[in-house]
Amino acid sequence: MHNNYFFLRPLSKALEEKVKGYTLVSCFSQNKEELIIELNNGKQSFFIKASLQPDFSCLSFPDTFTRSGKNSVDLFNTVLLKKVISVVQFKNERSFSVGLEDEFQLLFKMHGSRANIILFQGEKAVSIFRSHLTADFEIKLPELHREIDWSKKHFIENIARLETTYFTFGKTVWEYLNSIGFESADLEEKWKLINDTLHQLEKPSFYILDTGSKIILSLLPFHSIVSHCTEPFKAINEFFHTHSHKEAFYKEKTAALHSLNAQLKSSLSYVEKNKAKLEELEHDHHYQVWADLIMANIHTIKQGDEKVVLNNFYEDDRPMEIKLKPRLSLQKNAEVYYRK
Repeated sequence: MHNNYFFLRPLSKALEEKVKGYTLVSCFSQNKEELIIELNNGKQSFFIKASLQPDFSCLSFPDTFTRSGKNSVDLFNTVLLKKVISVVQFKNERSFSVGLEDEFQLLFKMHGSRANIILFQGEKAVSIFRSHLTADFEIKLPELHREIDWSKKHFIENIARLETTYFTFGKTVWEYLNSIGFESADLEEKWKLINDTLHQLEKPSFYILDTGSKIILSLLPFHSIVSHCTEPFKAINEFFHTHSHKEAFYKEKTAALHSLNAQLKSSLSYVEKNKAKLEELEHDHHYQVWADLIMANIHTIKQGDEKVVLNNFYEDDRPMEIKLKPRLSLQKNAEVYYRK
């Protein structure tokens, strides 16, 4: 939920209160898919770290950041030394913009695997951080604001498609609602749960939760609570730190379990095949039958034949084909089958 509208809204508000009037003094990247922005007010610096990996995109706000002497690339040079005028949160949208002097804006589009930072001059996109996301050049800033009808009438009319109707809730909010009995509730109770949840989202606290398989940031308390705070900067920084460490553990654990399960599956298959073979050997006496038939018909079988068809007196004289080794005597062929 760290990229959800209901979290970005208090975050962008706190960001405006913090950096309005600051000057953008550096903007660079020294790691793949990571952008560092430094703002300064003449007394202190404030850093925005945008980690936009395809599998995990997240903002954080480190107290300090040391730029590497190599493998570092300056970006968005046209807005260097521009002052921050405003921070605008787009309504019901996972995006906000940092307004700068001369009608420049840095749009933080926090759309999961397609997250990006786009520089606008006026309403035109002029540069993007993740260059392969070329469709971001077509973004129209005024169109990012979206409306949601929260009326009871609209709720009732869309009761069968609430997840798309209240699209800004996102996965975590719906998981929370289902954890408190939303799916099995009647219409009136569902309406109440929606409004109670919306009220909590409007006046949020921030929870870092451990679901057992991943770490998430939530504005609603459920699962196992790792920590709780009321400040968005502190919440996102702690989440980013905890997620980075826990995710490494989960990935290693998942890889180890995958390997062990593969070995277990292979071993169980080997055991089952051998159990089947053992059962076959314990209950299948055809070698002994073959040997008995050879010895009973030894005077009628031609020496040197590779196979012979004999009547099986154990099964009402049903014809049975028996393979022979031509180089062995008939007695030796029978001995081989008796041994088996």
